[in-house]
Amino acid sequence: MVTLWIGVGALAGFGAGRLVKVLGGEVRTLKLMFTIEAMLFLIANIPPPHMLSLSVWPMVRCVAIVATGLPVFVTFPAINGLLGMRMPHRRLGMTYALNLSLGLMVSSLATYFTGYAASMMTIGVMLPVLLVVAVVGAIACLML
Repeated sequence: MVTLWIGVGALAGFGAGRLVKVLGGEVRTLKLMFTIEAMLFLIANIPPPHMLSLSVWPMVRCVAIVATGLPVFVTFPAINGLLGMRMPHRRLGMTYALNLSLGLMVSSLATYFTGYAASMMTIGVMLPVLLVVAVVGAIACLML
């Protein structure tokens, strides 16, 4: 599943510049991508609706999780483009390095915490927690 997620994301990353242009800028793109991310996590976490059979719902959840690669991989170039427009040119190298370093540290800590908490509890407990985190992140992004 991780291979599919990276593959889908890498393909989306190639078209990120065109998508930013179509959507009218980095800020609008980031808002849309974070909203899509929250929606996909919601689909992956909610119980199956009565319209779908229980045998189909696990596949729908897997597709939703793999599809989260699209908005995630589009946000990286959009954030770098936003930083490039807002920071002085003399500080761009430091800005990109700081953004990458902080992003890697935070994502590593989040991954460790999620894995640790899932091993202590269950993944059924952690998925709703991740949904709350995704929704709060999307709300924070939309308010900025």
